[in-house]
Amino acid sequence: GEILLDELAGIDDYNDFWNTSYYECQKQFSTGQRTEPCRRHKEYDGHLDAGVGNHFWDGKRDPRRCQARIRAAEALFRSKYPQWPELSKAFCDFDTIYANEFTWPANHTGAPESSWWQSRPQ
Repeated sequence: GEILLDELAGIDDYNDFWNTSYYECQKQFSTGQRTEPCRRHKEYDGHLDAGVGNHFWDGKRDPRRCQARIRAAEALFRSKYPQWPELSKAFCDFDTIYANEFTWPANHTGAPESSWWQSRPQ
């Protein structure tokens, strides 16, 4: 079985979350229907230790919030697969956060070629 992180974080439509919401905000701002500046949604911003437009990953290292996220993942999994037994203990194969890892440049050396980059929306 599987669960999707978007669903776990409460993001019903990722395109709306990432793209449409920002452009709708800009339209409202330009017509005076909104006075606050628009910010592009992010699931998580390491500088803020919080999301923008979504707060599931806020407090990434907060033990209480981490436990709440684990409970939410377990509950979502149980709701999708009630016929399966519960895990005795959820495990995580994540070993650590490396210094400045969220600022590292992307390195796709050795990755398979993808035509997506030539056809991606601009």
